[in-house]
Amino acid sequence: NAFEVYLTNDALNQRAYIEFQSSTGWIDMHHVPVSDQINYEIMLYQGIYQDFSGFVPYLMPSEVMSYGGVLPVDYDALPSLAMIESFVIAKDPYGNTISKTLVSDAFSISDKLPGTYRMVYETVYNHVRKKFYLDVKVFDLTKPILSVESPLNIPLHEKWSLSTIKSYVTVTDNVDTISSSELIVVSDTYSSANLPGTYSVMVKAVDQAGNEESINVTINLIDTVPPIIYGPTSIYLYNTDTPLTSQDIINHFEVTDAIDHSNVTLTLTLDEYMQTTTPGRYLVTYQAKDTQMNTTTLSVYIHVIDHQGPTFETEDDIIERTTAELMTDEDIIAWFIEHTSSQGLSVSSVAILYNEYDGHEDQEGEYYVYVSYLLDEEEITSRILISVDEKPIQPWIWVVTSLVTFTLAGTGLWFIVKHKKP
Repeated sequence: NAFEVYLTNDALNQRAYIEFQSSTGWIDMHHVPVSDQINYEIMLYQGIYQDFSGFVPYLMPSEVMSYGGVLPVDYDALPSLAMIESFVIAKDPYGNTISKTLVSDAFSISDKLPGTYRMVYETVYNHVRKKFYLDVKVFDLTKPILSVESPLNIPLHEKWSLSTIKSYVTVTDNVDTISSSELIVVSDTYSSANLPGTYSVMVKAVDQAGNEESINVTINLIDTVPPIIYGPTSIYLYNTDTPLTSQDIINHFEVTDAIDHSNVTLTLTLDEYMQTTTPGRYLVTYQAKDTQMNTTTLSVYIHVIDHQGPTFETEDDIIERTTAELMTDEDIIAWFIEHTSSQGLSVSSVAILYNEYDGHEDQEGEYYVYVSYLLDEEEITSRILISVDEKPIQPWIWVVTSLVTFTLAGTGLWFIVKHKKP
């Protein structure tokens, strides 16, 4: 049988062929060993076998040559290649399962992030080749995860920005990288708050797939600023003056708080003074607390002076001043030096230790100005009384200044300055 002798088998393409060359323009074939049932599977092709692209089957116009489908999968539960292949089944026209070949696979070689990846399967029956286009669609169905160590304790006087608050929220996602700066503020009772208390900021995270999650950040606004105390660090009085009570001392100070204002508790914590008349320096300590227990400690020294210096006795000399003039510390020192000099006394190193008159120039009353100076190389401490009149008899500032006598024995240096209230 010539066919059997010259027949070449192509197992890869499931074909067999015979190549020959005709020496005439005619071919006489008396017998072809093919049954009448599959005679459409044989053909005469002019050319060499390597150029033969395959049989062209006889098909009805309605024949479907390709199929397609979509396989949705969860990013967190990706199927194996074997599982995907189990979903695609090829059959012959009689319902029998036949083999298929994966000819293209974009899914297996990808990073499998959310998206669509095409896989192409092919099957052949009766030399009719058909394809199945499978789109594997990967979905992200998992929400981001938010966490925060709350409550956040934030000083009221140094309120954080919302960006700073968001930075304390940790964001994780199974697919995307989400920064805390990308968090969206959903609700906020914190930004407008100006009093201590508990407030909240709700933020949410949204990943690329549209999954979102929210978290509520609890915030405690706390008052951490202690009260502020204004007043002297030293108070001077003679040992012959009436001793100061605790309330007398407190009256020298002003206590305020940025949040609680005047609602501050002032407590005496140390009292070395104890209303003594014994000359010396005594420490008195007060503690101011606001409602949040923020504390400020004030220490003031009470100077009890033994007035053993000389005495200047005064007469009714009057110095006229304009009614609007105020005496500064420099004015008082200059006046003191000028008038002691006019009485033949040479004083030096005049310094004001404490000036009760300062800040009360427009308030009627009597105020002491405590001064120290050197006289004959001896340091002496004395005080000047400034009297501010509401409506003096004459429109002048009265300064009783005459220094007539100078005695070593007496009650100390004493000056009286009358000042009209501006």
